[in-house]
Amino acid sequence: MSLTPDQADKAIQSAFVAIWGTTTPVAFDNKPFDAEGLNVPWVRLNVQFTTGSISALGQVGGRCFRNEGLVFVQVFTPVGGGKSANTVLATTARNVFRGVQLAGGLWFRNERITHVGPDGKWYQQNVSAEFIFDEVE
Repeated sequence: MSLTPDQADKAIQSAFVAIWGTTTPVAFDNKPFDAEGLNVPWVRLNVQFTTGSISALGQVGGRCFRNEGLVFVQVFTPVGGGKSANTVLATTARNVFRGVQLAGGLWFRNERITHVGPDGKWYQQNVSAEFIFDEVE
């Protein structure tokens, strides 16, 4: 199985949207989103590619590269509402990736929730998950 980075990015976004649905508004990389006027919970999804290595040598078309990255979901709830609502959303976001393997052989590991706390009008926790996939060239 093989994916390009673009295919991996799209697969991660699609998997998140399929499960998250209309739970909250979602901000995506490089797409317009205005949180200024919001007073409801929302999340930001970010996919980053971090490192890679060759896992099989050979001729072009038979080389395999192992690619790794991180997916982040920043969870924002209005300040003053307590931590519970944010934790429920963060746990739901973590579970989108927990123990999951997507088509094409992309799989997630080391999913976690990190407390950030209040920042302006938002209370924030971050969900992160490492991912790995192979790319054959």
